[in-house]
Amino acid sequence: MKHSFLAVAFALTAGWSVAQTDPINLQKYWKLRNDFRERFVKIGSEPGASLPARSLKPLECVDNYTADGSGYNSTPLGNISHGEMKWGDGMIRQGYYLGLLATEYRLLKDANQDVTGVLNELYYALNAINRVDVQAELEQGQAYNANFSTSLNGFYMREDIPENFASANWSNS
Repeated sequence: MKHSFLAVAFALTAGWSVAQTDPINLQKYWKLRNDFRERFVKIGSEPGASLPARSLKPLECVDNYTADGSGYNSTPLGNISHGEMKWGDGMIRQGYYLGLLATEYRLLKDANQDVTGVLNELYYALNAINRVDVQAELEQGQAYNANFSTSLNGFYMREDIPENFASANWSNS
């Protein structure tokens, strides 16, 4: 019994000695957060902006090779090699994105750090919801040849990503 207790105590102690620390986790968080800002979301007010992408297949992805294996597929515009970005049901991830921004705001504020950047990003993320709400009535009006009121009523589109959004904002990402 004594040996079992010592073995368990040693295993727990060994685990603590290699456990992640707050500074290490914070360093990893800011690296991943920066990658997210650079590769998955374009912050701003224009169509497509401030809506995080669902997935990114980089240029080097095997799926981007031509069927005969001779090289990369090319875009219809200028034969430029490319990766692939997908948004899909963009508003589902918008809630997670808002939660991330709100949490980051609180943590920065509690640590007496500058919150200007996260408040700016939060403003545009909330504005994106209003943008796709107003745009939904315009799109439906065109589809049904009707004139719908462009009010903030909660009827919104999944996303408003223009066709060339990824290639216009990220080159070979």
